[in-house]
Amino acid sequence: MFANLFKPARDLIKDTWQSTLWDVKQRVAPGRDRRYVPVGMRRYIMRRDKCTCQLCRKRGTEDTGPDGRSWHIDHVTAIAKNGQTARYNLALTCATCNQRKAAR
Repeated sequence: MFANLFKPARDLIKDTWQSTLWDVKQRVAPGRDRRYVPVGMRRYIMRRDKCTCQLCRKRGTEDTGPDGRSWHIDHVTAIAKNGQTARYNLALTCATCNQRKAAR
């Protein structure tokens, strides 16, 4: 009876622990280009952001962004400003918004 009451909290703790573990495993290997985003992490970002540009909030498909061009995985804190390629620092953006943003 009480097992279902605590299930959402248990799942949240489990998801948080697994995502933290996943983030550690998915960091870019030393010697690799810091801009490189592994395929698994790209898929995760696409699912997490639900095919929506995080800057202009327009939706696209899995293949193309709202501007008809490909999606970009953007570093929220730019690599030029010591941002890391990690799950918490990446966002899905359309090509137009990402190119407008540059290294800001």
